[in-house]
Amino acid sequence: MTLLALVPILPLLTAFIVLTGDRADQEHNAKAGLWPMVAGFAGSLVALAVVSIQGPLTLRLYDPASTFTLAFPVGFYVDRLSAVLMALISLI
Repeated sequence: MTLLALVPILPLLTAFIVLTGDRADQEHNAKAGLWPMVAGFAGSLVALAVVSIQGPLTLRLYDPASTFTLAFPVGFYVDRLSAVLMALISLI
């Protein structure tokens, strides 16, 4: 379920698409930015379905090798509530 990391990245991609370019291309950029948002919403719905069936998901993006360092693991933990909120926020 490594595609789960795309759900928060796709709205950032949309913001980058919409904000780049000049005023003449703003309508075109807004139309092009629609597809990553739709893909993010679809991904959040898939995550909601998977979490509802299989239980919570954990995705580790960075896991420190040593326990003696002050590094913290970075990742995603998606349970039912967070999956519902991902779908709701990406829909809005």
